[in-house]
Parts: sequence; C-alpha cells; structure tokens
Amino acid sequence: MSMSGHSGGSTMKLYRYDEFNRLIKYNDDGTEAKYTYGVDNLRATKTVNGTTTSYVWNGQNLASETKNNATTVYYYDPLGVNGAKTDNDTFVRYIKDPHGNVVATSKNNALFGTYDYTAFGNQLEATDTTNPFRYCGEYYDEESGLTYLRNRYYNSNTGRFITEDPAKDELNWYVYGNNNPVMFIDPLGLNDEKEKSGCTLPGYENKDDFRFKALQELTDDTLDYIDGKLQTVESNNNGNKSVGTALVRELVSSPIPVEIKYYNKQNYEVSPKYNNPLKKDMIIGATIYIDTKMEHPYFVENLLPNQINAIQPVIPYVNMGHELHHQ
Repeated sequence: MSMSGHSGGSTMKLYRYDEFNRLIKYNDDGTEAKYTYGVDNLRATKTVNGTTTSYVWNGQNLASETKNNATTVYYYDPLGVNGAKTDNDTFVRYIKDPHGNVVATSKNNALFGTYDYTAFGNQLEATDTTNPFRYCGEYYDEESGLTYLRNRYYNSNTGRFITEDPAKDELNWYVYGNNNPVMFIDPLGLNDEKEKSGCTLPGYENKDDFRFKALQELTDDTLDYIDGKLQTVESNNNGNKSVGTALVRELVSSPIPVEIKYYNKQNYEVSPKYNNPLKKDMIIGATIYIDTKMEHPYFVENLLPNQINAIQPVIPYVNMGHELHHQ
C-alpha cells in the first residue's frame, strides 16, 4: 500500500493506494472515502463518511448505482450517457455541449441544474450536485473533486492524473489529453483520443478527391488530410479569400464534427444529427453530401431522410462554402 498527500491552506488531503496503484482511500478535513474494485478493474463501491454506493457496469459504461436503498439507472446514446432515472422519480436528461461536457440537466422539460468548466474541466459552476456526470460526460466525485476515468482518477485543478499511466506511454505519465483538452479526451485514463471534431472526408484517398479540391478553392491556406482529419499545414494571411479562409479554419478547429460524403442515389444513408436544446438552431454532428452523378457536381446538405437541399447549378466550391456556412 502506498500513500501520498497534498496540503492546501489548512487542509491536508491524503490518498492511499493498493498494490495495483488504485486509489482505495481519500481523506481530508471531515471527509473519509473508501473505494473498492471488481475483477474487471472497475470501481465496485465507494463509501463516503459511512454511506456506501455500489456500482453495476455494462462494459465500460456505468449501468446503475445504488445508494441508501435507491437505485439510479443511467441511459446512453451514441454520444455517451444522456440521462438518469432513480426508482420512481422523473427521468433527468443530460444536456451536453459539443465537447461532451454535461452543461445542464432537465427535468419535466425544465432546466434543473447548470454547469460550467475551464478547458481542463475545473468546475466554475455546479448548481445541481446530485448529478455525478460532469466534464466530458464522466463521473465526478464530490467528496474529492476528482473525475473517475476507470483506470485512473483525474484532478482538473492541476490538469493531471493523480497516478502514473498504467501503460507508461510517452514521456509524461501524468499528463491529461496531451496537454490539449480541447482537441483530446481520455475516457479510460490510458490513451489520448482525438476528439471526433472538425471537418472530415470519409473515404478520402488523395488530393484529387473532388471534396478536397473544392475545400482548397475556398481558402488561401494550404490544406492536408492527416490522421483522419482535415488540417491547415500552411497559412497565408495575405490572400484575397478571407471569408472562405476564416470558414475553413473554423471547421478545422471546431468541436462540432462536419462530415462531407458522396451522395449515392442508389444507396442513400442518413447520418444522425443531434439537436442542442440550449440553442434551438444549433446542430451537433452535421453531414454534407455531394452528388457527383449529375452532369455538374452539386453539393447537397442532408436535412431529413430523403430530403435534399441546394440543388442548383453553381460553381462547386461556392456551393460548398454556402452549405458549410449553415453548420
């Protein structure tokens, strides 16, 4: 067993670990928390000042927790946890921003709690502490201020994990999100994962790809497609395409994913689009399709299944810019 401590003002925080370097006990002024883990290495229970919460997992997702004989079941969609329901109580919906942070909860179609964070996840506001899912949609421990990321605990105050990387990857084994939490996440406490954001070209093969060439026409920057994401590799601030350049730069750095796909009339597929309740007209996760079957290629925006917008013979890169502007 190992132990570490941190003194902040008049409060001493103590952390104790087992032989697998997992946090098993936390103490500060007036708080004692104990943690146990299952054979799957996931947290099985936590006991805070004598009150125990037990957990049931479905893979890497927390399925439910039980505390004081009340069971809370958690619900998920493709973007992660999206709500909770405790026994016979009303369903609580989680409202997220494009980064995946829970920024509000709603109950009976009314806002119930609101949250705000720094880029590294330090809480600036939390009006409802009964909801444990916060930064990046991950589990936050009120007793310690740490975020539980399955293999390790993350301290948003320091922007670091409290224990070393079990995989011992890279040079710094405590760093979170490659020191770039806007573009990277680490839901398992093991690997820095690039956010699924910005402008992507599924099926991209080379710079002769029609979509790539049309995007390049929009901007004075030099573009490339690296590691599955469109990137600016060279910037020119003296060009005459200021509007298009600003648009493409926004797409490249945006946390909102925009995919540009080929449209095939014989095999039409609709990608899901998620509405943000906080901003009625904001779309999280948009898809733009290109129709290359006609005499002149047209860019089309997917609105609803089998509904197409912007079928008009204009210069391709102008139409591309027009449709991207909607995103």
